[in-house]
Amino acid sequence: KIPHKHAKLVLKSVGFVNMLFTFPIATPLHDLMVTISSSLTMLGLFYITVFVLKTKLHGLKLFCIVSLLIFYFTLYLFGAGDWGLLAVMQKVTFFCFMLLVLTIEYFTTSEDFQQNKPTPN
Repeated sequence: KIPHKHAKLVLKSVGFVNMLFTFPIATPLHDLMVTISSSLTMLGLFYITVFVLKTKLHGLKLFCIVSLLIFYFTLYLFGAGDWGLLAVMQKVTFFCFMLLVLTIEYFTTSEDFQQNKPTPN
């Protein structure tokens, strides 16, 4: 639904590559794969947030920002080694991301993301 062709390409590419780096997480390469996958996820979420912030969908704007903050906190827990709370926050983060994507897919239209270009005088 995002009208910008470059952003669509980036989001599709990030999603595809992220899936490839997510599979080896259950191997001895876990820490490296988590870092790469998290960076790609953050890039994708940032792209989505930028385009949502340009809309008039105020609830979705807040949801994107909260999702970013939750993900930042989850990454902090991973780095800090707080495994108990991390296990819970991973589920919360996954639920937020899934809800965000489903909300954008089913409760927005392409017109919501159209940029109104100012007309020259």
